[in-house]
Amino acid sequence: MALATPADSCRFHQRGHRGHPITMIQRFIRPVVWAVLALVYVIAVLWTAGALFFDLPFPSLRTLSAIVWLGGALILPILWRRHRRGLLIVIVGFAVILKWWLRIQPRNDRDWKPEVAVLAHADIDGNRVTIHDIRNFEYRTETDFTPRYDTRSYDLDQLKGIDLFVNYWGSDLIAHPIISFDFANNDHTAF
Repeated sequence: MALATPADSCRFHQRGHRGHPITMIQRFIRPVVWAVLALVYVIAVLWTAGALFFDLPFPSLRTLSAIVWLGGALILPILWRRHRRGLLIVIVGFAVILKWWLRIQPRNDRDWKPEVAVLAHADIDGNRVTIHDIRNFEYRTETDFTPRYDTRSYDLDQLKGIDLFVNYWGSDLIAHPIISFDFANNDHTAF
């Protein structure tokens, strides 16, 4: 006759995988871990759908590919539950799409709004800096303007001061920093 142990008399005691006892802490931690993993899965699946929808180089396939991805990420783990093959396929798909997305090179030859279509560039000769295509538009309203670009030269020995401005767009979380350079001849330029 075997003696009873305190664990045998505990009303919360259960047997888990391979007959090992499950503690109260394990009962609490297991759902939390699964909830965190599910959240990571959902975020990764949604991000991947967004990457396909916004950045796929074939515009006619963007919507379809995002929908197929979302459907597959939902259905495959359910259909192939056994050995978690469906989940593995989605994880590999995410890794492949992430690798592709990280290799996308930024480009300036896109269809930009007129007010940001021309990129300024500079030539440096010793202490002399010449900046080309400085935006100097004539604005009548926010959307009604005449584009004009200037070329200006600056002597860095004449730099009197630098100011930093932060322009907030309706929220403290969204801002655009602007640096203004003040030169001796009362000339300013800002980026």
